[in-house]
Amino acid sequence: MKKRLSRFVLLSIAVIFALTAGLPNAMADNYRYQGNVEFYFSNDGGARYGREGRIFYSDETILMQVRFSVAIVNRKLFTSRTSQVSAVLTIPNTDAVDVVYMEGQIIEPTIDYANSVIRYEYTVTAESEPVEQRIIFQLKPNAAVSMRMTFEFDENADIDPVSNSQHTVEFIEREIIIEEPEEVDEVIDGESNDGNRGNAEEERKSNASYGSQASSDNLLYIVFIGVGVAVIMSITTLIVVLIKLPQRKQ
Repeated sequence: MKKRLSRFVLLSIAVIFALTAGLPNAMADNYRYQGNVEFYFSNDGGARYGREGRIFYSDETILMQVRFSVAIVNRKLFTSRTSQVSAVLTIPNTDAVDVVYMEGQIIEPTIDYANSVIRYEYTVTAESEPVEQRIIFQLKPNAAVSMRMTFEFDENADIDPVSNSQHTVEFIEREIIIEEPEEVDEVIDGESNDGNRGNAEEERKSNASYGSQASSDNLLYIVFIGVGVAVIMSITTLIVVLIKLPQRKQ
């Protein structure tokens, strides 16, 4: 009886050991994950990052920060407490935008020159309480362009689909507004005003000269009339005297 019990105990231990050693590998894919991806942008050299502003001018150099993590939300028995998940960041339109890797995992990119696309493949450590990873790129456009970035986790992993993130950033040209210089308008107005003032001044002088001339003519006319009247009166007096003189002699 004791021998049978001993054999049973030994057999049970062997089975448990086999399960413990074999299940982690056999069930390595039996995880459920929750991924998180966020895109941030900065146009002041990284002093401030924001999620809202995704429209920039085509002559600006932009920093793009991608933050991502993967949490294990369900883990089967006998599996490891951490797991490795692959992810791919795709950046299109690299013919219009120069992409420079600034900070984060050192990844050798895959470049598709024919389609102007660059891809970065990452290995993300999934944990129950994951540590957020960050990568930073410098985007320097040379034309107006719209870029739709995608960050996708391994499709074979059981990750919530909403975790796959797509974000669009646009580079637009600055509006160039050509206005007439105000100084030119002011000079033109000034010349016009000066001309008007000059004409008014000449007209005033002309009117004054005309008035003065008219006054002189009127005075001369009065003098002539007075002299004429005086001459006529003198002649009349002389005639009267001559008529009366013979009468006195008789």
